[in-house]
Amino acid sequence: MVSRYITHIVDEEKIQNDQVFGQLYYFEAGFYKYAVSHTLERKDPDFYMMLLCTDGEGYFCCGEDKYRICAGNVFFCFPHTYTAYGSSVAAPWSLYWIQFKGGAAEEILKSGGITAKSPLVHLSDTEEFKERYREILEASSNNGAVNALRDGQSGFYRLLFQFLNRNNIAAPGVSSMVDRTIKYIGRNMHKKLTLDELARHANVSKFYFSRLFTQETGYSPMRYLQNTRIEQARSLLLNTSGALSEVSALLGFDDVYYFSAVFKKATGISPGRYRKKNRHIDI
Repeated sequence: MVSRYITHIVDEEKIQNDQVFGQLYYFEAGFYKYAVSHTLERKDPDFYMMLLCTDGEGYFCCGEDKYRICAGNVFFCFPHTYTAYGSSVAAPWSLYWIQFKGGAAEEILKSGGITAKSPLVHLSDTEEFKERYREILEASSNNGAVNALRDGQSGFYRLLFQFLNRNNIAAPGVSSMVDRTIKYIGRNMHKKLTLDELARHANVSKFYFSRLFTQETGYSPMRYLQNTRIEQARSLLLNTSGALSEVSALLGFDDVYYFSAVFKKATGISPGRYRKKNRHIDI
C-alpha cells in the first residue's frame, strides 16, 4: 500500500471576476490515496470543502460534532466553523476533495439539506462522483488550454448539482415559484428581463433559481424566456401589421437587428420572410 497525493490549484483572482462562475467556484481540488497519518485542523477556515471517501476509514469534526467516516461518505466543511479530520491508522482512507467559495454556496447547499449541523451523506454508489472529480482534476491540470478554467468550473457544477439531485432535493413551493415566474414573464415580455431580475422576483439566488427552474421546465430561465418571445413573435408577425421595430420593442428587444438575428437563429428564417411566407395561411 503506497500513498499518493495529487492536487491542482486554479487562479482564484481570475475566476472571481468571471461573470458566469464568480458566485460559485472551486479554487483547489485533489486526491489522496491511502492517506497514511493524514490529519488536519482548521480553526477558522474561509472556504467550503466537499470530500468523498472512497476507501478506508477516518474521523471528521464539524464544530462541536464528531463523525466516523467510511467508504461512501461525502462530508462538507464550512467557513468560520471549526474543522478537523484524519485518517485511520489501521485502515487509511482515500479521499477526493474540492475547496470552493462564492456568495451562492450557502443557499445551494441548504437546498440539499447540507448544513454545518448536517454535513454528512452516505452514498451507496460513488463511481459517478469519482468520475466527476477526475474530470475536474484533468481540466485543472491542463492549465495551458484555452477553456481549461471554464471546463474545470463546469465540472465542479456537475459534481455539486449531481450530488444534490442524487439526494432528492425537496424544496417547498418549487412548482408554485416556477409558475409565478412563468406568469411574471408573460406579463413583462416587453421589458428587458434578466436572470438577476427573475431570481429577485422569485426571492432566491439566481443559481438556486436557475437550477430549480431548469429542473421543473427542462429549460434554463433565459432559454425559456427566449422561446416564449419567439412564439409570441410568430403570433405578432402573423396577426398584426406592426413594423419589425414595433414587434421587437413589444418583446423587450432594444435593437431590431438583434431581434432579427435571434429570430432567425431560432426558426431558420428572418422575421420579414416568415411574415411574408406564412401570413396568407394564418390570417
